[in-house]
Amino acid sequence: MINLPNEDKPRERMIKSGASVLSLQELLAVILRTGVKGKNVLCLARDILKLYSEIEMYKNITIEELTKVEGIGKIKAAEIVAAIEFGKRIALAENKPNLKIKSSNDIGEYLAKLIGNYKQEHVVLVCLNTKNEIINIKEVYIGGLNESIIHPRELYNIAIRVAAAKIIIAHNHPSGNLNASKADLNFTKRLINSGNLLGIPLIDHLIVNNKNYLSIRAKYDIFI
Repeated sequence: MINLPNEDKPRERMIKSGASVLSLQELLAVILRTGVKGKNVLCLARDILKLYSEIEMYKNITIEELTKVEGIGKIKAAEIVAAIEFGKRIALAENKPNLKIKSSNDIGEYLAKLIGNYKQEHVVLVCLNTKNEIINIKEVYIGGLNESIIHPRELYNIAIRVAAAKIIIAHNHPSGNLNASKADLNFTKRLINSGNLLGIPLIDHLIVNNKNYLSIRAKYDIFI
């Protein structure tokens, strides 16, 4: 393994001068921690950065893609993916809408950024108070929106705990297709009925991809 002088080690530089002074290659090297036989950590980071030409293209990189780089095993790949996901969630939390919902347009774009890029379906619950202000946004499920797996009571248990007056749900379509499936519509109907019984109405169900969103309320005549 090729060793670096201490002054050239990214971790030591970061401790001394802060993360902002490091290049992308050096930041990635800190995450990797060590190199492999015949390749120091900076060379390993450089090889990863050759995968894509633009930094934003790394936001959805997978473990499988990373392990194609010589010297990157599943453990190192998982650490990189975890660090990227952590950064994405911080960025989204900073831009979390703190607003009054007048229509689905007020939340749709945010939800598209939140879950639109995932390669699995993610279901998000948005809880509102009586003034239509957001009081809670929570990812409640990962996987296909199959009504036999996810039950309305799971969502409404959360809504009741935070004293929600009404809710919005959203889920992504990894295919990018924004049309509602039969399962999407059936699940929406069940939530509408449950919400009406509990006095916590579902006001919309949004389907999102990485660029846009669709309001089931606006497109399909299933809301009472």
